Amino acid sequence: MEKSNFLAENNHKMDAIYHHILENLYKTRGIDFSGYRNSFVIKQIEKRIADLGMNDPNTYRFFLENTISEYDHLIDTILINVSCFFRDPIVFEIISQDILQNILERNSYLGSKEIRIWSAGCANGEEAYSLAILIAEVLKNEDNKWEPYIFATDISNDALQKAEMGMYSRDKLEHIKLGFLDKYFDSTATGFKISQKIKEMVIFSNDNLVSYETFAPKDSIFGEFDLILCRNVMIYFSLVLQERILTKLYKAIKHKGYLVLGNCESLSSSMKNQLMSVNSKHRIYQK
Repeated sequence: MEKSNFLAENNHKMDAIYHHILENLYKTRGIDFSGYRNSFVIKQIEKRIADLGMNDPNTYRFFLENTISEYDHLIDTILINVSCFFRDPIVFEIISQDILQNILERNSYLGSKEIRIWSAGCANGEEAYSLAILIAEVLKNEDNKWEPYIFATDISNDALQKAEMGMYSRDKLEHIKLGFLDKYFDSTATGFKISQKIKEMVIFSNDNLVSYETFAPKDSIFGEFDLILCRNVMIYFSLVLQERILTKLYKAIKHKGYLVLGNCESLSSSMKNQLMSVNSKHRIYQK
């Protein structure tokens, strides 16, 4: 057999193994990674294989099929869940100084004392808690009683469990102001624990952004969010699924509400006519 034919056949066998692994993930956990970029998914599977000290995808496939807990480990590897408090500090400064102030003024004018925010793809909770800290700061000088609700969702149950615990190592807090650290965290022997006051503002739940079954977090009852953050999530999806996610988020945003995407993400052509750019550099849009 010629070398080129051998390599082609070998690559085909490898693709079949990866396809089988993803098929099993869908059957056992109901998570469909077929819309993710193929090269990215394969790279993450290979990372998990290497972490286990294996070098043969076929061996890993059999290990996966006989080790139920491994499905969850693989899902977490594919989903990454890398985050920190106040990631991209300028974005949070804009949210604090401009967006939250506008939301307060508009909602007050409309006779509402609720602030409704959705952190979509919240990973281990750093983004959601960062938003809660900003709200606590903005509301500290407000005379009237406001009711802030932050709904934080992710597809990874492991990430959600960590988020609900609210325990973080020092490296997750590198962008946080010293005053915030003293005010909103309790120091422990192993790191820092988010204060109960901040924790009570956030409601964590599982949500699949590409699912047709829901258009908003189940605990929110209905959509109508003043602000939605979906940052560094869509970059892993195909263009078709990106469009589906954007459509879902658009439906959940209130009139004059805001959408914040990641710095490497952008609106689809159809959504550019639906959302006005507030800050193109930092991917902030308004409905």
